[in-house]
Amino acid sequence: MKVAFLAIILLFPLLGMSQRIENKLVLNGTVFGYTYNNTKSIFKKDKKIDLEGSLTNVELKLKDSKGALVETTQSSAGGEFTFSIPLQDEYTIIYSKDGYGTSAFDIDLKSIPDEVKEWGVVLKNVEIILNNYESDKPQDNGEPFGVIQYSQSKERFGFKVYEVPQRKRLFKKTEENTSVNLMKLSLDKNAALNIYSDRDESITPSSPSSNSSAAVPEDDNATSPFSENYKTAQQKISALEELGVNNAEIDAQGIAALGDKIKAERALLEQDRLNAVTEIDFLNIAAREKLLASAERELSNAERYIAEQDLKLGAQQKFIYAVVGVLLLFIALAVLLWLAYRQKQKNNKVLAAKNKKIQDSINYALKIQRSVLLTDSQIKEILPHSFVYYQPLDGVSGDFYWFSKIKNKTILAAVDCTGHGVPGAFMSLIGNTLMNQIVNQDGIIKPAEILKALHTGIVESLHQTQNDEAAQDGMDISVCCLDHDTNTLTMAGAMNAVYLLQGGEIKTLRASLRTIGGYVRKGKAGVFKEEEIAVNKGDRIYMFSDGFMDQFGGVNDDKYNITRFKELILNLKEVAVEKQEKEFEKAHLNWKGTSSQTDDILVVGAEV
Repeated sequence: MKVAFLAIILLFPLLGMSQRIENKLVLNGTVFGYTYNNTKSIFKKDKKIDLEGSLTNVELKLKDSKGALVETTQSSAGGEFTFSIPLQDEYTIIYSKDGYGTSAFDIDLKSIPDEVKEWGVVLKNVEIILNNYESDKPQDNGEPFGVIQYSQSKERFGFKVYEVPQRKRLFKKTEENTSVNLMKLSLDKNAALNIYSDRDESITPSSPSSNSSAAVPEDDNATSPFSENYKTAQQKISALEELGVNNAEIDAQGIAALGDKIKAERALLEQDRLNAVTEIDFLNIAAREKLLASAERELSNAERYIAEQDLKLGAQQKFIYAVVGVLLLFIALAVLLWLAYRQKQKNNKVLAAKNKKIQDSINYALKIQRSVLLTDSQIKEILPHSFVYYQPLDGVSGDFYWFSKIKNKTILAAVDCTGHGVPGAFMSLIGNTLMNQIVNQDGIIKPAEILKALHTGIVESLHQTQNDEAAQDGMDISVCCLDHDTNTLTMAGAMNAVYLLQGGEIKTLRASLRTIGGYVRKGKAGVFKEEEIAVNKGDRIYMFSDGFMDQFGGVNDDKYNITRFKELILNLKEVAVEKQEKEFEKAHLNWKGTSSQTDDILVVGAEV
């Protein structure tokens, strides 16, 4: 009886037991990934196999001999999969994963004996593999690379390799064909697991009732001269059982002790073989031979298992070291981030204090600039029917407006200085001061002469010379003189035109194509041209900087441009001039939307 059960004793701790299912083959295994580089490199050593470990989410399909789909599954997080296959047909298992090839193998279950089908069969720990290297994909096209077959004479499963020309060319050496080698190794591991191993011993092929060629005497009092040797063999079997191999805890020391015991049993068996005389002696020898062969196989499996566990332990230790290293790195990073955060808070406080100081300065500069510009009530005293839409970009502005009345003539100007913000505001103060001096003190009221004097004043104030490229700043300006006695409008401009809404249409009073300020070579200064046009009561004058038309926005995030600006003026012809400031503001905000303001904005409107 003990001969029949040694395979169970040795296999149980190493492979574990799987649930059998009547008329089914329970097949479980693991899918691994690898790279096999078979490029035509001149360096032969570049052709190697690199294992990647188990693959998750591999799709596995089971098809019958007619190609019908029987079952579909996916590999788990550890690459494991399980099929329950009916013991009646030939099948194909096809497995694939995105980024990898597609591979397959056949299973022939038609030769399984009926008495085996009654109990079911288990194949466990079958290892299959997929290649992710591009050159290997043409051969991993779903065509089976071999077939798993059951041998009744050997009572085990074996693997037959299909001769595929593409694969034969790819794998010049047998050891390079990873798919085949893994399959054969898996089936060799299962070979020691006799298909009757977890069934009632009465049907075990190695028992006396099922295999006369391996039978052992049931009578311990047999008179054969080999009886004592047989009893000794039985005692040796008992000794093997007491080694603790059937315990779940297997260590290298226990394996070494088992190996010594098996060697002793083998030496005793060889000695008894020389002394065998009767047929029952030889039967006893055969039974013991089978027992020892099985024990030797399982010893090899146990040694392999111990080696694998050592590798796993080493990998686990490396993983632990890596985790500890990552944690230490994370802690160090957290400390650095905390220190950086603290430093950032300190910097933010310093920056906030500086920003407040700067903002206070800007606010004070804005107060000064506002005090220099005319108020709404002062503008209304000069031109009752007028408006100013004034929207600086950064608090203080480089744009400014200017009004004055000399006798019965009104002079008005819209000015766009170089830059914006504080630099532009400095230029605007200089320009405003010069305009007061030129018109209000010196009495110059002709627009062209005003521009000429303003240009000279900017050049002298900023000490602009030919070689001083840093002081070539200036301004674009339009100046109008409205003579209330003659109902004429005289205009001169430096880059900035003026629009006159007269008779339902817009007339453009063009400016000279030169700016105020900046060095002009002697003899090349030229003059500012002047235009004069008769006006009637109700005509409207529009003066502006380029900020309104350069604003980005709208559906396509493009500029407002001159065309839209003229259309806006025409659309507002029925709106009183003094109410148009709100209309221009609404048009600007609607166009800008969520976009940022582009530049300082100035629009001046007046009705004759």
